[in-house]
Amino acid sequence: MVANTLGWSGLFAVEVFANKSLPLVNRVAGQFLSRIAGYEVASSVGATLMGGAIAGVITGIALAVALGDRGESREGAPGVIPEPGEHR
Repeated sequence: MVANTLGWSGLFAVEVFANKSLPLVNRVAGQFLSRIAGYEVASSVGATLMGGAIAGVITGIALAVALGDRGESREGAPGVIPEPGEHR
């Protein structure tokens, strides 16, 4: 829960305080949207991408820490096919 809150807070902070981040992405997305709309459109896609990356990193690290070594110990787990020559 804490990691999720931190991740979303990171996304929100980038959207509010660094909305001009990744100007190349903003420019390209703005030009694309302007062609579709038929008039000049500003874009903050760069900030959204950067904020999403921050949120993903925070929640991904928290998930990896929470899961720990659970994937390592699979001996006797249901649905695990034993190696040839291995006895259960």
